[in-house]
Order: sequence, then structure tokens, then C-alpha cells
Amino acid sequence: METPIFSVKGLTKVYRTGEVEAFALRGVDLELNAGEMAPGGACSFCAMGARDRRPSRSAR
Repeated sequence: METPIFSVKGLTKVYRTGEVEAFALRGVDLELNAGEMAPGGACSFCAMGARDRRPSRSAR
């Protein structure tokens, strides 16, 4: 089994507007191995909130 080049566990991303909370992601676990992400995959990281303010998650 390969060691993942990216791993995220329990990813949660919440957008808040006043008292309204909208969960974009809730408890997502993901591991990527070398060669599993196509060019342009950085958009996936944006969607996961990896380039946003730190949501509740553990990533390496």
C-alpha cells in the first residue's frame, strides 16, 4: 500500500451568513496517492477549503 501524498480526515467546511449555516463539506476523509490527481486538480483543493481559512480538519 502506498503512502499518500495528501491526506485529509474529518474535513468540515461551513459558510455562515448571520445565523444561517450552510455545510459545504461535513466529515470528509480523503487520501491521494501519486498520479491520482489530473492536471487542474488544484480546483479540488479549493473546493475542499485547503486554500481558504482553516476549517475544522487535519491535513498533511
